[in-house]
Amino acid sequence: MSAIRVGAALVHAILEQDSMAYPLEYFFEGWDAALIAGHRALLVPDHIDPEARAALFSHHAWLVEIGPYKVLIDPCVGNGRDRAAIPGYHQLDTPWLDRLSATGVTPDDIDFVLCTHLHADHCGWNTRAVDGRFVPTFPNARYIFSRAERDFWARELTGDLPAEVAYNRGVYTDSVLPVIEAGLAWVVEGRETFADAFTLMPAPGHTIGQIAVRLDAGGDGALFIGDVVHSPIQILDPDINTAGNHDPVAAVASRRALLQLAADRNLVVAPGHFRGAKACRVQASGAGYAITWCDGSTASA
Repeated sequence: MSAIRVGAALVHAILEQDSMAYPLEYFFEGWDAALIAGHRALLVPDHIDPEARAALFSHHAWLVEIGPYKVLIDPCVGNGRDRAAIPGYHQLDTPWLDRLSATGVTPDDIDFVLCTHLHADHCGWNTRAVDGRFVPTFPNARYIFSRAERDFWARELTGDLPAEVAYNRGVYTDSVLPVIEAGLAWVVEGRETFADAFTLMPAPGHTIGQIAVRLDAGGDGALFIGDVVHSPIQILDPDINTAGNHDPVAAVASRRALLQLAADRNLVVAPGHFRGAKACRVQASGAGYAITWCDGSTASA
C-alpha cells in the first residue's frame, strides 16, 4: 500500500488482513437496508456487501515517520494468539512484521507504540512469542495507553472481567502485561503530547478509555481515531452505532466531536478498519459529513 504524505510526515498502513466480514444486523445497531440508499457507490462492494448482508473490514496499523520519530498506532491482532471467541483472530500466522520491515522500519526502530484502546485487534503485536512466552516486539519503544483502559482490562487478572467482554479475555495477559513488566508502558490520563507532533485526546464510548491522537505535521495534520469510526457509513451518518459499545451515547459524541474537528481543520482521518486502509478528509454535509478519499475521489452524505 502506498504511503500518504501529511505535511512533514509520511504515513504507512501496515496491513494484517483485509477481508473480515460481520453480519450487518449484528454489527450495526438498528440496521436497515435503507441506510445505504444514495451511498452505494461509496459503500458497495468494498465496505458493505448487501447481497451477503455483510459489513467488510480491514485490520491494519498506522506507522508515522516524522522528523527523527517513528510512531506505530494500533498494532493489530498478532500471531499465535488464543482468540477462540473471535475465530478470525485465532492463531493467526500473517507476514505483518515483514510488511512493517518493507517500509524500511524495523521493530527496533519504533520510538512509540500507541494503543487507542486494548481490544485484541489494536494491541496484539505489542508482543510476540519468543521461547514459549510473550515479550515486547518493540524493545526500544514507549507503549502508550490510557489509565482507564489499563485499569478496566487488568480485571482479567482477578477474574473480574465482565461477561459481556469475555471475547477479549487473554489480551491483557499476553499483549499488555509483558509490556508493563518490561517497564515500557506510559499510562496516560487526559491530553498528553509526545514526539513533538502528537496530541492525545480522550475518545470514550467504544471502550471505557479509548483515546485518539492528532498529528500536527507542519501545515497539515491527521487524526488517528481507532474505533471511533468502523465504517464510512458512520461518517456519512455519525449517529449510526456499532454493536458492543461500552457507552453508545458517548460513542456518538466522540465521533461527532472528532469528525467536526477534522472538518474544521481539514485533517486527514485515519480509522483502523476501512478496507484498503483508506484515509480521508471530511466536510460537513447535512446531518453528517462528505468524504474525500486521500486518492482524490469524493462521496457526499
